[in-house]
Amino acid sequence: MSVFTQLVKSLYSPKDMALFRFQKIGKTILYIMLLSLIATIPKTFTFEKKDIKDIISAIDSIYPILMLVVGIGIYLFQLFISFLGVTILAFIGSAMSDQRKLSYTQIWTLTAYSYTIPTIFFIIMDLLKINVPWSFLLYTAIILIVLYLTIKEIPKPKEKHEL
Repeated sequence: MSVFTQLVKSLYSPKDMALFRFQKIGKTILYIMLLSLIATIPKTFTFEKKDIKDIISAIDSIYPILMLVVGIGIYLFQLFISFLGVTILAFIGSAMSDQRKLSYTQIWTLTAYSYTIPTIFFIIMDLLKINVPWSFLLYTAIILIVLYLTIKEIPKPKEKHEL
């Protein structure tokens, strides 16, 4: 399954997200990189028209290069924050997976896919220039709720009965 298909399924299906735990960690890292890239776009191009005119008149020849460097810098910072956030929230997710046999790698993968809904929501809010109060807490709460729903989709191990 492609990362784009996984992106779409991560928007609506905790059950499908639960199945992603079996994939290789490299694909999950690629997914986080894609999600971070998508989240970077509204932050990179949020200049007002007046600001752009002032900048262009001042540094007309290096503007495209400057925008590229700024965009890459924002992307790398977003990527670092995403990996840090996934790692920290995966520890919280470990506590949620009490009776299910999940490795930390699997919980980390599930946490990465739990980022999809709030990230897409805040991308839309950035594009519409709508300020969401308490955005960090809301972002974190949505991730944890989606992670909980995803972990809940994973069946508990069957108990062994001794004879």
